[in-house]
Amino acid sequence: MRPFIGRKQELQLLENAYTSKNAFVMVNGRRRVGKTALIRHFLKGKRAFYFTAKEEVDVLSRRRFLKTFAEYCGETLSSSAKLPGWKEIFKAFAERVETSRKVLVIDNVAYLMLADPSFARDLKYAWERYFKQASVMLIVVMPNNSLLVNLESKSNTLISCVTTQLKLKPISFVEMIKDYPHQDFNQLMTLYAIAGGVPKYWEFFAACEKTIDYMGVVREDMLGQNSFLYEEPMNLIERDVWEPAYYNAVLKAVADNYHRPADIARYLEMKPGAVNHCLSNLAALGYLEARVPITEKKAGPSNRKVQYYFSDPFMDFWYTFIFENKEHLEAGQELQIFEAIKRAFPGYIQFWFKTACKEIFAAACKQGGIPFKIDRIGTFWNKNEETVDIVAVDEQRKRIFLGDCLYSNKPYTMEAYDDFVENCSDIREFKVFKDYDWTHGVFTANPFDPALMDYAMITSDVYLFNGITVYSRK
Repeated sequence: MRPFIGRKQELQLLENAYTSKNAFVMVNGRRRVGKTALIRHFLKGKRAFYFTAKEEVDVLSRRRFLKTFAEYCGETLSSSAKLPGWKEIFKAFAERVETSRKVLVIDNVAYLMLADPSFARDLKYAWERYFKQASVMLIVVMPNNSLLVNLESKSNTLISCVTTQLKLKPISFVEMIKDYPHQDFNQLMTLYAIAGGVPKYWEFFAACEKTIDYMGVVREDMLGQNSFLYEEPMNLIERDVWEPAYYNAVLKAVADNYHRPADIARYLEMKPGAVNHCLSNLAALGYLEARVPITEKKAGPSNRKVQYYFSDPFMDFWYTFIFENKEHLEAGQELQIFEAIKRAFPGYIQFWFKTACKEIFAAACKQGGIPFKIDRIGTFWNKNEETVDIVAVDEQRKRIFLGDCLYSNKPYTMEAYDDFVENCSDIREFKVFKDYDWTHGVFTANPFDPALMDYAMITSDVYLFNGITVYSRK
């Protein structure tokens, strides 16, 4: 059985809630992100009643809750008993005597809100009247999709009661590096670029022992028409949004390197307002993220320089390589598509390597390996097509870090480093940092040119990252 990976901060928050007097925990996040797995891991060694709601009418939910609760208590539910309402059900749970703290988990709670308009009020009533007095730890699990649009007012009813809120995101690359067993940096980088930080998708790659094995899984489980990973993105979009055709189009446009909302609108011949609506929802769902150059003071979608990129590698991979090729795959041209993916993958992985490198730099700073306090970190670009992969600013110490990332099997040379430093010094927008101390870094997955290594060992403002290993004078 594969070990539980990451989520140390989230587990600690749950443990803190468990030991506190009042604990109403709300966990939300996109589908497949691991909400249920996190809670079940937290509950190991603890006695808890776990109820998973379904898309069913309210009366069936109450019957199933009572039946499951009776089994939890080791009792038999009388078939002739009158079916109580939610308030009475929750009161019975709160009044049950336990030798340890009572824990109630309601997974997919949104389905109960949808089936019964008064459920959120009843749950709030139960929390305030019964659960708090009985020190019940209540955990509710919410989706992060269009269902919440219908339920926004109802979920807000509960927000005032929540003592701990966990907004779960996919597991970061740094967490994977720490906990994922028996894989080297390049293997994990390949896995991350294909499957992202979603443990459910990792299951398909569990038997991979070499980097090349990951491409074998792509062919078998992502290009196969009856496979889970082949259908997964379309299923997610169809469940998460209305009018999925528009959202599929926007995601494909981003995969085709259209990142500005205006460019996406022109490419798709859609109204800008409709495109912005799709982009906003896709960002809220965790599939895309809005980025602005690091030099911009105003962040977010309202900035005219905003660009949208995938925040989920799996969705990026699928919309880049599979979405437009579904016809060819269904016509039996699997081998041709697979060979095309292999040829394009070295270029594709560059973006996700840069994303991973931002995490690696931030982790090195946080752990004290680099004397740099990050106040903001991001990327730079301008209309002159000047770009810097990683820019971090330490306002307190007046320092700026500029990083170049290259995922290649060739050594990063001294000449390439000199060109990078010179290009950074020529960027007009960086003149605001003229009084800052400038530090440069290079991130690669393979060894550096010996001349560059020697230079870094005698120079105080250079950091070389080979995977997660840092080389510097300090």
